[in-house]
Amino acid sequence: MNKNVLETAVKKAIMAFKTVGVHSASFPSALMELQESVQHLTAENMGLHESMSGRIYPSRYPMTHIDVFESKDVSIGIFVLHSDPEGKIPLHDHPGMHGILKVIHGKVTVNTYTRDNIIVDSSKGVKYCAKKWPPLLVTSRSSPLIVSPHSPNIHSIDFTSGENNINYAAFVDFLSPPYYVSDSGPECNYYAVENDDDMIGNEDPSEDGSYFCYLKKTKCPSYYCNDNAAYCGPRVLDMIENQP
Repeated sequence: MNKNVLETAVKKAIMAFKTVGVHSASFPSALMELQESVQHLTAENMGLHESMSGRIYPSRYPMTHIDVFESKDVSIGIFVLHSDPEGKIPLHDHPGMHGILKVIHGKVTVNTYTRDNIIVDSSKGVKYCAKKWPPLLVTSRSSPLIVSPHSPNIHSIDFTSGENNINYAAFVDFLSPPYYVSDSGPECNYYAVENDDDMIGNEDPSEDGSYFCYLKKTKCPSYYCNDNAAYCGPRVLDMIENQP
């Protein structure tokens, strides 16, 4: 288990989100450096299979969360989506947040939306106009995905397949600022796609495969639940304490 790979990513995350800061002109290049370092994270150097060893399948829960590290500046976690019951993270947003997602095992399908400022107050309640982008199949060989306040910030993530006869998919998530860092910190909103007859341009997708639709805020779906597993990878606090 090579702790240097994770150590580099952790230090790059602290540099980007704490030392440089999101409002600095240098932040885009710092975020790109973090993305490049996260690219090298794997199931092996994150201790994923050790964390998941001895578990009984089919799982009682569709998802397992592994808490790697959290400070007021950044959180790092591993999300494991099971095949039975099928794991899926519902459509949600990251208000005012930056994030990097790296699949380290198996394959997931990511559906992304960019919400417009147009709000339609109909008889069915408030709806938001949004652009739906083509689904992304993301594997352990894919480059990390970046989420920012200005990118396709609303997304869902579904289990697609496992790998090497291990029937779960897993990804590492870097988020800044973390959820619930304070009483006034960012909170996650959940959305549902409105399949109304008055969809905007739904019958005529653009050349890039995107189209407009309506989204409506909703409660967290009842299927979205998880258990937790202990993190078995390199200790992150040691990396931070030893940082010059």
